[in-house]
Amino acid sequence: MKLKPIVAPSTKELFVNEIERLIISKELFLNEKLPTERELEREMKVSKTTINSGLNELAKSGFLRIAPRQGVFVDDYIKNGNLDTLNSIIRCNGGKLDKKTFDSLTAFRIGIEKQCAELAAANRSEQDIVAMKLLQKKMECTTDPSDMAELRFEFTKTLYFATGNHIYPLLLNSLKSIALTFNQIVFRHFGCAVANEYLDELIQAITDRDSKTSIELSTRIISNRIEQLKQWYFVD
Repeated sequence: MKLKPIVAPSTKELFVNEIERLIISKELFLNEKLPTERELEREMKVSKTTINSGLNELAKSGFLRIAPRQGVFVDDYIKNGNLDTLNSIIRCNGGKLDKKTFDSLTAFRIGIEKQCAELAAANRSEQDIVAMKLLQKKMECTTDPSDMAELRFEFTKTLYFATGNHIYPLLLNSLKSIALTFNQIVFRHFGCAVANEYLDELIQAITDRDSKTSIELSTRIISNRIEQLKQWYFVD
């Protein structure tokens, strides 16, 4: 097992995390007005600078709405949030998503995987194939779940890059934290060998520019991964 350095969170991170927790747990309600910065400073024992910076960060994530001369209010983070908001929800839920959010995210991912498999088969270069095979070889020699999660993410990013549409890898990068968390869960509970399932066939289909088979294999891979995650997420 690889040990990592322990990094203590900053005061701002602790403040932001606590406000997020209060909102996600509905201890603070939609449109509820927060105490003033002076009151927060007194009650939470943090500096006004920390509070001001934290409130602005929470506003960017869709948790709060700052109304000049009126105050700070709890906002609709589902409607106005972003990917940082999703990461916060996962963190506040102990690394888990509720079923509705899980199903929404995985349905989105299945759709993207199909598109990328089709486009990669149509537009891939020889360099893309070489990069995929190199990552596959590294995965075959890896037994650490964290290392495997990183390699599997890089393989997916390489496939997305092969589409010729550079928005796809950028989108995947924005989901990296969530993707790594999901990958680590699967490889820790089901073994690292599952990371290599159907990869030979998928790389061959992309090499052959066989879009139909690429879509079928990519869908099978992501669907299997989702079913494995569900076994861990939604146990009674």
